[in-house]
Amino acid sequence: MHGYSAYRYEFRYGSAHAYSYFVFKGTTMVQVLCRWADRRDDVQRGCDGLLAL
Repeated sequence: MHGYSAYRYEFRYGSAHAYSYFVFKGTTMVQVLCRWADRRDDVQRGCDGLLAL
């Protein structure tokens, strides 16, 4: 992801879903959690915009 090491996990919580992104640079790690029960497209669009920075 933009030259950084990254992992993505998909989770399910009953009717809710989530993508958890772990992005690494050296010893620094950032986690971005995108979770939805409805309006998946809106949430995914927001997460994609954040991850594109």
